[in-house]
Amino acid sequence: MTRKNRHPRENRPRLTAAVVLLTLAAAATAVAPAAAEDEIDRLVGLMDTTRLVPMDEVVLPPESLAYNARRALRPNSVGPALAGESLEFIGQGRGRFFAVSPGFTYELRKDTLALLLLRKEGAVPGEPVPGGEPALAEDALRRLTDLGLSAGELKLVDSRRLVFQEQDEEGNLGDPTVAGYKEFVQRTIAGVPVLDSRAVVSYESDFRFEKALVHWPTLAAEGHRLTSTMQPDKIALTVAEALVAAGENDVTGSIPLRWVYEAIEDPDGRLRLELRVEATLLEPESPLEDDDVEKIRVRLFELPG
Repeated sequence: MTRKNRHPRENRPRLTAAVVLLTLAAAATAVAPAAAEDEIDRLVGLMDTTRLVPMDEVVLPPESLAYNARRALRPNSVGPALAGESLEFIGQGRGRFFAVSPGFTYELRKDTLALLLLRKEGAVPGEPVPGGEPALAEDALRRLTDLGLSAGELKLVDSRRLVFQEQDEEGNLGDPTVAGYKEFVQRTIAGVPVLDSRAVVSYESDFRFEKALVHWPTLAAEGHRLTSTMQPDKIALTVAEALVAAGENDVTGSIPLRWVYEAIEDPDGRLRLELRVEATLLEPESPLEDDDVEKIRVRLFELPG
């Protein structure tokens, strides 16, 4: 008797992150106690600011403002773009819209406009992607572009091969078998990630399209805060002050800093983008577990106005 034991191979560590928003403005004006000054200096020395490129001139491209999630994610758009089939709307319920085609099921959440397109079990498979595994990333980006997502916003951040192994009662593992592939795409504006806007495109082991998860909300026409003139050395100092003030100075390794856009939802459901600084903190004394789990803390810092 055997059981399938899935072991991610050739993948990046799986990350479990806790995100907290802190304010740099308050930290920048606070006077640190003398006892904390050495700790602030130590943390500044751990800051990696190489990704904090100048952000004093950023303009949203017209195609980013033209994108409308409600229009792009309708069944009659999703079917041809992602599945190559026409989807038929069949109803709504449980806060979702539903549609079907000969080979796929479609669900769209009404509140977040998060899309799930999934191949039906037992459906006649489509054609495999020509070129096999090396061509999957390009194929995923093509499908998302056909859906109406701006090509300039699409950034492939990871490609994963899903592998499982059979395990017998004695615990012996068989040869690894590829179960499928996933392509992870992040939304970016001027190269800066937009938090919570992403897509995952999945393929079967024989390189046939299987599933798409898409959350790519509409952007507001105005009200974005896209730029900052704050310099990296000042950011590093004020991040260190904020961490010490919050009691989160139990860090011993490098602290990478990067720009991100936090998406603030307006009453009409459209998103305003707010530039933040993101700091990634490793948990103290948290070695890798099972070679694929790494606990981290992520902190967002609101920039002074």
